[in-house]
Amino acid sequence: MSFSIHGCQQLLLNDLPNEILLCIVGYISSRRDVNAFCRTNTRLHNLLNPYLYLQNIKRRHGSALFWGAKRGQVATVRHLLAGGADINSKDFRSETPLFYAAKSGKVAMAQFLLENGANIELLNWHRKSVLHCVAGSRWADELTILLLLERRSDIEATDGSGNTALHLATFVENETSMRILLEKGANIEAREGDGSTALHIAATCAKVAPVQLLLENGADIEARELTEWCNYTPLHCAMTSYHETTVRTLLENGANIEATDRGGGTALHLAALQESEGAIQLLLEKGAKIESRDSRGQTVLHVAASRKSAMIVQLLLERRANMEVKDRNGYTPLLNAIFTLSPNETVVQLLVEKGANVKAKNNSLLTVLHGVASIGNQALVQLVVKKGGDIEAKDGFGFTPLHFAAYSTSDEREAVVCFLIEKGANISARNNHGQTPLSLARLHGHEKTAQLLLTGQAPRFRRIINRCRSVMQKRIAS
Repeated sequence: MSFSIHGCQQLLLNDLPNEILLCIVGYISSRRDVNAFCRTNTRLHNLLNPYLYLQNIKRRHGSALFWGAKRGQVATVRHLLAGGADINSKDFRSETPLFYAAKSGKVAMAQFLLENGANIELLNWHRKSVLHCVAGSRWADELTILLLLERRSDIEATDGSGNTALHLATFVENETSMRILLEKGANIEAREGDGSTALHIAATCAKVAPVQLLLENGADIEARELTEWCNYTPLHCAMTSYHETTVRTLLENGANIEATDRGGGTALHLAALQESEGAIQLLLEKGAKIESRDSRGQTVLHVAASRKSAMIVQLLLERRANMEVKDRNGYTPLLNAIFTLSPNETVVQLLVEKGANVKAKNNSLLTVLHGVASIGNQALVQLVVKKGGDIEAKDGFGFTPLHFAAYSTSDEREAVVCFLIEKGANISARNNHGQTPLSLARLHGHEKTAQLLLTGQAPRFRRIINRCRSVMQKRIAS
């Protein structure tokens, strides 16, 4: 490259003194142009490379330091540090170059940074240390973890969520990290933010290998979560995300199959709650008690009946689960199936057909017929009446099944009302507030239902009139 000044001899760029070359570069604003200029020849590269580092430190706050750390470019990082770059500078996530090197598995780079003053205890914006980030990576490098521990990184320090490095390694199923941490003395019973141990985490995540590793290292298989609402053991946790091998591993290592959570539920209750047929079969195979009750007095059949799996209810009935046992509120499994937020009509039909007592009442005197009339399923109402359901039964507030049917929101409401009237339901029955089925139908805007009830009352009125006429005629004749 050459240039000339008017009237002067042509000069080669390489002939210019260093001072002038540096002045020229100072007027080039584009980093790309400076890089191109720098690559012109060896002399310019050697001259301008330090300039580029200084400019990066001055104008871009040493961004190349992070680039070099991530890629293990020790020479680049050394030049930047020599130029005054801050070895503990932070990016937008509050991570230092040491984070970049460690997370990328660049052991030599991490060691170089530590030897030159990198602070191993600094935290990123998630309150995680370098050790947390490395341990919580699926691709963590064994040597990096060892290096950090040798440099006295706090093995029991917790992040912003209360996790130790062992918890984080367990989350991602990194057995290598877990094994090193345990060998270096990590507390296997340390609790994270919600009171879980590493074994709780492994069981919840259905991680078989970590569960086995933790048990081999003495993890407490009956440890309890410290939360106010669960108090789960690892076996309970395993039920929330059922994995057969994980559950078998826990049971084969002595997990108490009848341990109860804060609500008195066993693993079998949780399996029913999760609608896990496989878990229920395994637990029953391992000797779980089918009639165990939780703090509400509910058995597994109560729980299963309130869910949507007829297959599980069928399975429990085949295992001779008691259909007539009542919970503390007087609900049988059949009543529980009906008076739930979203009744499963198939489950209700199955229990009725299997002989569940349709005359059973809860503590509020609600019967099965009250429930199915409220659901508004004509076929179920007919089935319950056929099995002996009491059409005139009154609950604690004086409501009959016809009252319930009259204000049901079902599309089959009118059909149910007609059927009950045909079967002799008392149209004039009053609840404790003096309301009849007719007044309830009108109150809820069900005019068609109201007309049916009025039509149903006409024969009664005719009978009353005829009776009165007969009495009057007898008196006149006498």
